[in-house]
Order: sequence, then structure tokens, then C-alpha cells
Amino acid sequence: MDTWIDIRRKARELHEQSLAKAQGDRRAKNLIAAALEIDDLEVEHYEPGSIVDSSVLGFLERASRLINIASHQDAKDEAVVTAHEIGHFKLAASARAGRSTWLDTPGDRPTAPR
Repeated sequence: MDTWIDIRRKARELHEQSLAKAQGDRRAKNLIAAALEIDDLEVEHYEPGSIVDSSVLGFLERASRLINIASHQDAKDEAVVTAHEIGHFKLAASARAGRSTWLDTPGDRPTAPR
């Protein structure tokens, strides 16, 4: 299967689940809150440059089910970064379950973006 088709399919599945959990509310903050609840993920904020390079806007701690988000971002940017990290969680979970072979399972330590 084409990797991007698989990624889009997984994104649509999570969107549908999140939309149902958010009772049809399509606002980003409600869809993200629903997606976080579906996988029992938590969000914490940190001061940019305090624990990772100041250019890192967010990172996932898989073992802790924790998404770390740099403080002081515009609400729209924070929504995008949070959704991006949720995507990392969902795609890596699929790879570990053997449903996809395109993604190496990332380590649990934060890394700078490529």
C-alpha cells in the first residue's frame, strides 16, 4: 500500500472518531481534546529552550503518553503542533502493531526536528 494513502486513511479514521467524541463540534480545540482522550494522552507545556532546543515546538514522550508543547505559541500554532504529535503517536503505534512497515519506532527521548 502507498505510504501516504495509509497515513491519510489513519488520519481520517482518527478525525471521524474525534468528531464523534466531540459530538460533531469541528473546532480544533474540541477535536484535539477528543483525540487526546481517545488515546489517554496528556499535554504539558514547557518554556522553550528549557529542556530541548528552543527551535523545538513540541515532542512526544511515548512511554508516558505525554505530549510536551512549547509555551507562548499562538493558539492556532499550538493546535497544529499538538495534532502533529498525536499523529506521531498514532503512526508509531500502528508500526509497532505490525500494520505498517514504513516507520521505524522512534525512541522515547525527544529529538530535534529533521
